[in-house]
Amino acid sequence: TVPRGAGLYRVVLSDGSMIWLNSDSRLEYPEKFAKGERKVRVTGEAFFDVVRDTVKPFIVETERQTVTVLGTEFNVSAYPSESVMTTLASGKVTVMSGNGTGAVVLIPGEQSVLNTNSDHLVVRQVDIEDVVSWKNGIINIENMALSEILKVVSRAYDVDFATESLPTEDIILRGSISSDETLEVFLAVLSKVADVKFKMRTDGKIEVEKLK
Repeated sequence: TVPRGAGLYRVVLSDGSMIWLNSDSRLEYPEKFAKGERKVRVTGEAFFDVVRDTVKPFIVETERQTVTVLGTEFNVSAYPSESVMTTLASGKVTVMSGNGTGAVVLIPGEQSVLNTNSDHLVVRQVDIEDVVSWKNGIINIENMALSEILKVVSRAYDVDFATESLPTEDIILRGSISSDETLEVFLAVLSKVADVKFKMRTDGKIEVEKLK
């Protein structure tokens, strides 16, 4: 388990496969894989570099979907109450929704999205580097809504935001920042590019307001 604000961790499995875990993520895996398959379970975000084995498929389970591969590189984002996104960097993966009603096969550069209120998988083209930049210590906010960025900041720095004062129409931002930067620097950058201000409340939450 990687708690909020703990940064990036790497796990090497018994078959040599490597998994990078983002903040606020959990990985469950056996000390040694069973005969005939390699199965792990993830909550949160993880990047997988799976050793190829045509006899023993590698299976990643989340609460709402299953990803099956033989050997490849891919990213899974499966935080609670958020859309589940699987992004393929190389090779080929099969993604199946948890209820088994739908399955898609991804090619490199494609991302499947399973929305919170649907069991239907949607496939779209993405920039792989934008999606997996967190693995290299970069927090990428390319074409991200402010509400989504604040979720990323919450996990990376272990803070909570109060956004009741923000307008309902979301603010779309572009850019990136090193995850080594302090929270103060990150918020200063966000304040400037999003035209918002941050204020610490007595309850420990950071209030976000749109500047007039």
